[in-house]
Amino acid sequence: MLPIRVLVTGAGAPGFLGTFKSLTHNYDNREVYIVATDAEKIDCPARKFYRIPMAVGEGYLDAIQKIYKDEKIDVILPQNTMELEILADTDMNVCVSKRVAVANNKYDLYGIASAVRVPVPKFGVFNGKVVIKPTVGHGSKGLHIIEAKESLVSEFIEGDEYTIDCYRDDNQFIAVPRKRDKIKNGISHKTTTENREDLIEYSKRLAEYLDLKYAFGFQFIGDKLLECNPRVQGTMIASTFAGANLIYSAVKYAFGEEVPELKAEWGMTTIRTSVCKPLL
Repeated sequence: MLPIRVLVTGAGAPGFLGTFKSLTHNYDNREVYIVATDAEKIDCPARKFYRIPMAVGEGYLDAIQKIYKDEKIDVILPQNTMELEILADTDMNVCVSKRVAVANNKYDLYGIASAVRVPVPKFGVFNGKVVIKPTVGHGSKGLHIIEAKESLVSEFIEGDEYTIDCYRDDNQFIAVPRKRDKIKNGISHKTTTENREDLIEYSKRLAEYLDLKYAFGFQFIGDKLLECNPRVQGTMIASTFAGANLIYSAVKYAFGEEVPELKAEWGMTTIRTSVCKPLL
């Protein structure tokens, strides 16, 4: 089986090591040559590392295109949200869907979700100053003024949080719901796969309507949609541990190969740990 040369961006992201493991410990026992990039100089286990400008900075795309050519890259696997729209608009082989701009826009996403009967919080978009005050009251008691610059304002909802890891190609769709048992700084530190058929169905509707492919995901609280991540998610390695290597499958699909049927084991718990270097 031919080796694959993969450019993984955002090597400083919390999910990079999970992505690295999913690619190098794949179900084909295939050699995957990984080149990594980041805006900061970091140590990572990739074969080669390049420090590049930030996606919002000048020179980013030129740097990526040069690495893509010089390293004879087969597939780019982006992990940074800010890069997605830029890379989707190129002729390079990238694991990102063309409608990523819609998926990244929460207002558009909520409107689409409502249209395909996926529950969302009550929401609206405001530009300028927003006044929040009691419906019954006097004077300025309970009054709050918030500066909202093209901001989505939604109701506050509580409940169990779920991340849905997804993979979709021309032949199959799989969604792996994970309950976020423990969260630190927005990252799942403990997560358990759970067969939530309602969230699987909601994710399928959204993926088909948005025509999302490769590896991507959604986040819910209870049964209400919070957002879409049209890229590899930070703890998607949990689905790999559960038997569904969505990350490698996305690269395999982009490489033009058929992906076998993917299945996940329910009740699989993954715990994120920190590894510290010894002081010398």
